[in-house]
Amino acid sequence: MSKVIYYILLYRLDFILLALLVAAGCFWIQRLIRRRGPQFRTPRRSFVAAALIVVAGGVVAEWAAQDRVQELEKLFAGFGPIYATEFRQHGHEDITLETTANDPHYLELIEHEKTWLAANPVVADIYTFRQDKDGKIRLIVDSETDYDHNGKFEGEREQRTPIGELYAEATPKFYEALAGKVVFESNIMLDRWGIWVSSFTPIFGQDGKVEAAVGIDYPAKSWLTGIGGARAFCLGIAVVLNVILLSSSTLNAFLAAEIEERRQTQERLEQASEVAVSASAAKSEFLALMSHEVRTPLSAILGFASVLTDTPLDPTQRRHVDTINRAGANLIELLNDILDYTRVESGKLKLEHISWSPALLVHSVMELMTGRAQEKGLQLNFENNLPAALTLYGDPTRVRQIITNLVSNAVKFTAQGSVSVKADWFPATGRLDHGELLLAVVDTGIGIPADKIPQLFQAFTQADASTTRHHGGNGLGLAICKRLSDMMGGQLSLHSTVNVGTTFTLRLETNCVALTAPGAKPVITASPFPVWNSVLVVDDIKLNRELLKVMLRRLGLAADLASSGPEAVQLAAQNRYAVIFTDLEMPDMDGFAAARLIRAQEPAGQHTPIVAVSALTAVGTREKCLAAGMDDYLIKPIYLPALKSMIEGLLPQHKDKLGAISEAVPPSPQPSALAA
Repeated sequence: MSKVIYYILLYRLDFILLALLVAAGCFWIQRLIRRRGPQFRTPRRSFVAAALIVVAGGVVAEWAAQDRVQELEKLFAGFGPIYATEFRQHGHEDITLETTANDPHYLELIEHEKTWLAANPVVADIYTFRQDKDGKIRLIVDSETDYDHNGKFEGEREQRTPIGELYAEATPKFYEALAGKVVFESNIMLDRWGIWVSSFTPIFGQDGKVEAAVGIDYPAKSWLTGIGGARAFCLGIAVVLNVILLSSSTLNAFLAAEIEERRQTQERLEQASEVAVSASAAKSEFLALMSHEVRTPLSAILGFASVLTDTPLDPTQRRHVDTINRAGANLIELLNDILDYTRVESGKLKLEHISWSPALLVHSVMELMTGRAQEKGLQLNFENNLPAALTLYGDPTRVRQIITNLVSNAVKFTAQGSVSVKADWFPATGRLDHGELLLAVVDTGIGIPADKIPQLFQAFTQADASTTRHHGGNGLGLAICKRLSDMMGGQLSLHSTVNVGTTFTLRLETNCVALTAPGAKPVITASPFPVWNSVLVVDDIKLNRELLKVMLRRLGLAADLASSGPEAVQLAAQNRYAVIFTDLEMPDMDGFAAARLIRAQEPAGQHTPIVAVSALTAVGTREKCLAAGMDDYLIKPIYLPALKSMIEGLLPQHKDKLGAISEAVPPSPQPSALAA
């Protein structure tokens, strides 16, 4: 084993092995990464850094090994002068080649060597030597040596060396010691006793001249292990640093490759999405174009068919003309559905945000469907569970389109029995201006099989292929209803039983006119005024001013009119009004600026409620009104019930003085947007 370590250190095989391992690791890493694609690779600077670490590790290992050699030399060489002095004091120069093996003086020196060896286990052997007249090295005093430290001198190797035995393995260091130098033989020495490194110290006689030298052998294994350990520690650090460097570089390269692959995949998906969107847009544009193109000749066909209807016709001719009219009406319905569907698909359909009455809307749909229901002998029912004069905000046109389509389908697929519309309102917990509207269309028709329900909301599909032939239709109605419901944030669902009937349910969360909770105490939001029923109306359009004046007169309020912002500011400074209603968009000075000026000129302790009256519903309008000092907000068109409700909230102390209005009057567009 010592020989293996010796040759490893002699030829620096540990450093060569490290360099080969790092080179192989770099090559393997590069191939591994290149498998992800030819464009992926570890940065060259990582390999350069790995090479520099290897070189630095080799240099530091050399330095550490030399430092360790010097430490061991100092340690081992320190014993030589001590033993040389002892030999001189005990008369070593008296021992010659003629001295016998049983000479008492010689035996005394042998015992001293044994004592020194027993006291210092680091030392393997102690001996003396001289140079004969032929220049050869001969051993003088070399005692028995217990190399295996078992307390016995066994075998030829551990026996005493005869006086004057020739030592053929002597190196130049032997002669340097006999010349008077203290030397250390760091090269490995191999003889019949083992493998060693040795230190040599001259022994001076009584005349002051070198008469012999003492040699001290140390096991080469301890020497090599110490040096090899120092080199291994330094090269091991280089290995660890390279592992960290190459691992992090490899991980970064893999992450970069993964990111790049995901980026490329994302680009491909985006391109595919763009192609799909373009194809969908092209389809929608084509359908819209064809619908418009078909409408032109169809108008002529239906026009002449209506002319023929007013002319004298025999029964057969009239039947043919009626067939043309019915087919034309179905085709018009199909074209309208296609146009709506293409607008929804292309994102061009915009929703309105205005006030509407769900009760009035359902009544209008029922009136429209009454004729068809009577033709089939069906009963139309409206179960109205809505609060009186409930006013919501949203797009009534699209809600009417959904309900009309659902009722039309119910009438179409019901042979006998009834079609009912149920309306319910569920206020949100803790809020009076928000809730959920539920509209359910219930029929006693043919029903829909459970396995066909998922297909109903897909375009151009129906539960049965024969449905179109039996009942007519194009399969677009429910798809449009579903998309409109989704656009409004609602939910359209159905429950059906074959031969029993079907229930379609539309749920919409929306805002409404805030209703005062039962038993709630009124909150005074304005100071009492000397003339409680005096109000100011500001609008640059005369028709709007006159309309609001008439509505206020119905409530028992007298209105002054201003056609501009500056005029309103002047009137507000000259009079004390109970409420000021102002338009927002006006020339010269808009409603925001007018409100700020009115607030600025108000006396201390006086606060006149200012209400914005506008068709603006853009995001941020509420915040702008608040910032300008306004108190409330009404969206045009204005209906009398909502106007009265707002004034009651602003002037609760005069609530009983307001004029009564008919409950049949449609409700207002919205509650106070500022109070929300």
